[in-house]
Amino acid sequence: MPGGVLHIPPTGAVAGQPVTIEAIVEGQVADARIYHRVAGSSGYQEAEMSFTVSAWKGTVPGNFVSERGLEYAIIFSFADGSSLAYPRGDALSAPQFVNVVPAPPQAQRVRRGGQRSESAGPRLTSQAIVLSPDEGEVVAQEDVLLAVSLFSVDGVDPNKIRFLLDGRDVTAESEITVDVVTYVAPELEVGLHTASVEVTNIYGYELEPTTWSFMVGGTGSQIVAAVEEFSYSGKFRSDLSVNQVSATTLSVGETSTTLEAGWEWFKVRTDLKRSTQESPFSQPKNRLSATIQSSDFVTVRLGDFTPVLNPYLVQGKRVRGIGTDIDLKWVKLQMIKGELERPVQGFLTEDRSYQLTEITTDSTGRPQYVLDRKGYTFGRQYMAGRFGLSLFRKFHIGVFGQKAKDEAGSVLRKLNSAQFTVPDWRSAIGFFI
Repeated sequence: MPGGVLHIPPTGAVAGQPVTIEAIVEGQVADARIYHRVAGSSGYQEAEMSFTVSAWKGTVPGNFVSERGLEYAIIFSFADGSSLAYPRGDALSAPQFVNVVPAPPQAQRVRRGGQRSESAGPRLTSQAIVLSPDEGEVVAQEDVLLAVSLFSVDGVDPNKIRFLLDGRDVTAESEITVDVVTYVAPELEVGLHTASVEVTNIYGYELEPTTWSFMVGGTGSQIVAAVEEFSYSGKFRSDLSVNQVSATTLSVGETSTTLEAGWEWFKVRTDLKRSTQESPFSQPKNRLSATIQSSDFVTVRLGDFTPVLNPYLVQGKRVRGIGTDIDLKWVKLQMIKGELERPVQGFLTEDRSYQLTEITTDSTGRPQYVLDRKGYTFGRQYMAGRFGLSLFRKFHIGVFGQKAKDEAGSVLRKLNSAQFTVPDWRSAIGFFI
């Protein structure tokens, strides 16, 4: 079974210009795709990814990069039938957002002139990203992991990288690759510590050092740090679109609210979307969901979510219920149970819920109408699961299944107040036979 998806989202994009998406994943990938859309749109466009050297790459065309923003998700399908997505969890319902800025009016003229950006000093700007610990973070004294990502740095020479901790060269004790630099420090003294990574690329140019500081604290300070590390955020978005064809006008409004809180190891996220298209006579357009995630091992989804288990199972459809995902790297268990379709009784207006099939008379000569129900949808319950096993990262076994069942009792045989039209019963008797 493959591990997680390693991906660093773009920090931004320019309207009208293509955006390249790169990701690294382990395992035998059968298919890799980017699902992208203009932020706030209802549907996704697809773009295939191709494997180049050590990463999967795909491009979002510039005509889909709008100032409204870019939303995308990456889904990998593997040879053993399993799938992985980025962002982790319900990727299609909560895609990655990229801010898009307007294109500079003179950008094209600069490219025609062949001008190139110049360094402000003798060292080039580094695109290295500190992974652990964060700037100013309070950590325990033992086994402190220091990590810096070089994924976005071009032309890294791993033989010309220096790792300094409090001015002491720890390069020989570090793990260094072209993508990441890590160092596990032994027990450190309580107080402020400074780390620095110096990189020289394959062209001989030195990059600006990546330097950051962090705190090592005792037991009491860790409790305070836990309170300080608690973070929360919220996002509110409202969209209204009006379309007019001839004399027909269609307006659609959507309001989305997202709240997220917790720590790095435990997070809770809630999403609420309300649409003006919500109606009891169709499948729900409103969405309400909650996601509980504990580290990278356990994820529980409640309410409305879009499961991604396997290309051969229901994928891309909304399920209202509960979904669990337990990922222990060598074994993975996914379960889904909920409502796939809600029951719809039908409209009460003329001939929308009943169809006249026959007219007869009783012994007194009064008419009797034989009706048949129509315009309804049965409620549908859904269950699915997948169990995956990985041995020595070479052998992958996956078993999956699903069950969908219509609930016959969810539709009422008698719908009060429903209207239907009848002809003159005297001349219509026998016509429906």
